[in-house]
Amino acid sequence: MKLGIIGCGTIARQHVLPMLKAGFNINSISGKPGVSESLKLFSSDFNVSNVFDDSRELLYSNTWDALLLTCPTEQMIDYLHLSIDINKPMLVEKPISYNSSDLLPFIEKDNICVGLNRRFYKSVVKARDFIKQNKNILIKVSIPETLNKPPYDEPEKNIQIKIPKRSYHNSIHVYDILNFLAGKIEWKHNEKIFAKNKLKAIIAIGCSDSGHLVQLDNYYDSSANFSIDILSNEKRFLLEPIEISNLYSGMTVQEPTDDIPIRTYTPFLKRKTIENIDLKPGFLEQAISFMNFCKNKEVDIAKIKDLYVSMKLIDDLS
Repeated sequence: MKLGIIGCGTIARQHVLPMLKAGFNINSISGKPGVSESLKLFSSDFNVSNVFDDSRELLYSNTWDALLLTCPTEQMIDYLHLSIDINKPMLVEKPISYNSSDLLPFIEKDNICVGLNRRFYKSVVKARDFIKQNKNILIKVSIPETLNKPPYDEPEKNIQIKIPKRSYHNSIHVYDILNFLAGKIEWKHNEKIFAKNKLKAIIAIGCSDSGHLVQLDNYYDSSANFSIDILSNEKRFLLEPIEISNLYSGMTVQEPTDDIPIRTYTPFLKRKTIENIDLKPGFLEQAISFMNFCKNKEVDIAKIKDLYVSMKLIDDLS
């Protein structure tokens, strides 16, 4: 299966080994206009035979069977518009845009997959199984997004951006996982905290179309881990951080000691799972899923419609 790549930066390099392991042949590449030194180096490092100095030429060429699109977010929609009549399989890096309405022309395109790789974590797959196998589900999610990392909100445009860009760029993974685990979610109520006229935190309560209750704590720049805490009767399935899962059932008692002169209770740990970090987590499973998608097999890879639903989940908090 011949794979073309548009955009040959860091993320593209992280995709290469998983794609090769999944059976793809990196056949053609392009980057910024003109053949840059980084493009030449990428071609040399991975022995790519077709190097295009214009990404549109690659897009319309017959050198590839499937396409990986990893260009900057600001350029992504333009490439999707250029490819709207091309029905070959594509894997496009998130978030594609910071405006969910930009996705509307493409959400019915079944050939476009999205790089929401964290739904492939072992911890997330086990969390999904836990929800399927248990009842009376409450999901508590903590999203302590950091705002001192790019992309930044431009001050002159901030009036139009009610939710920070960083939520769409990075937290989108967690919103996708929520929809993946629980079904499509609708917020029933939310409240906000503001500091110096800037959004500081969002607290929300929602319910999924499968009947699962969701409680959101989105406090920007807080001293906390991203986490998803799933409760079912006496059982608890905790992802904290998302790469590590712990299954608890019941509590154990610790009698008072000199250091802690009160009786304490600790959840009883039954099983722990830690994500493999030999490659960028989730990338190999996503690459294998994308290969199977190219072979017309049924897979759980995210589609552009899934991205739209997750972006709307963020929009609806504003």
